[in-house]
Amino acid sequence: GGNREIPAGLYFHGQFQVSQNSPFILMRNCKVQKELFLVISAGIMGSLILLMGIQFSSRADNPHEHFRHGREFCYKVVFEEIPRLQDSLFVWIPLPQSNRYQTIRNLKVHSPGMVRQTTEPEYGNRMLFVRGLAREFAGQKIRIQFAFRRKEVRHGGPYDRSMSYGGHATLQRYLEPDSLVPIDGEIARRAREVEHRVGKSSVYQLAHALFRDVLQSMKYDKSGSGWGRGDALFACDAGRGNCTDYHSLFVGMARALGIPARFIIGFPLPAQPGDQAISGYHCWAEFWDETRGWVPVDISEADKHPEKRELLFGGLDSLRIEFTMGRDIQLAPPRTKHRLNYFIYPYMLLGGEPFRGYRTHFSVSRISEKNVSGIPIGSTGH
Repeated sequence: GGNREIPAGLYFHGQFQVSQNSPFILMRNCKVQKELFLVISAGIMGSLILLMGIQFSSRADNPHEHFRHGREFCYKVVFEEIPRLQDSLFVWIPLPQSNRYQTIRNLKVHSPGMVRQTTEPEYGNRMLFVRGLAREFAGQKIRIQFAFRRKEVRHGGPYDRSMSYGGHATLQRYLEPDSLVPIDGEIARRAREVEHRVGKSSVYQLAHALFRDVLQSMKYDKSGSGWGRGDALFACDAGRGNCTDYHSLFVGMARALGIPARFIIGFPLPAQPGDQAISGYHCWAEFWDETRGWVPVDISEADKHPEKRELLFGGLDSLRIEFTMGRDIQLAPPRTKHRLNYFIYPYMLLGGEPFRGYRTHFSVSRISEKNVSGIPIGSTGH
């Protein structure tokens, strides 16, 4: 119990607060973590409250972001009936980070079990790792809340030039295939057809031709099965799907032509203010232009909103929030050899086996100083 600063990188339990002036940096000392886990797990169970008034990345370009009229996001996981209450339960949940286009502040976590923040090595995606006995989670919930501001990505930039959130991925990684995004066979053949039609062109012009090709050949249709996995071959053959399918096809074709491209996923935001639920995720893509940086494209939204088609090549509205990038995501810590196709919803292991006995609820609300403490309004720290 108590209310004190958390030792960096260790599991913790009870009520704590992270110093706003101290970054939350994880130590990789497994022996210390194990000892702390054994000591604390013998103590009294309590609700975990992490008050992280920190910046998750140095990529943000506006250190004076004003939060008075910002918004608050709530990511909730509700546990349903859990069998085998004596088994260990491991939970991984993605966490957003500040970057050039968004700022995250005052992240709070309420959770049973033992909790720490982790980072996977390839892209630098951050996540909440929760562990404990299944009985600790029965009838409970995990709630993550944070204040944020997101700005429009203007057509023409300036664009982000970071290779990742701090992981070891380089441009070469964004030229390689993913499990469901091949860069040979039918994907390569189709990409070469587009290249042939365009003729001699710049990377930007060729990417725009790929954007138009996917836009003209795909239909936003979530009927039947096969859609929603980000399967580039399915999208190529069926010509339908959701945002994952549109952008997987684009990424595969771009990589097949030697254009680095990457997958970004998060949530759409309602245009209207006030408390509103969010039904599910949204994703988009970025391609690399040496003279510009990472140029964003949102082909599925361009399909649904023809009046915005040209704006959504090289520009993005502010009605979204980014959580993770990349495909075939390695969990941290890697308690399983399984890699996630993409990472936006929780992943759980119960007794070493995948567990899906939970519900998720996502919502956004107007922020207020009264109900969100600790937000550095007008702060100069970044």
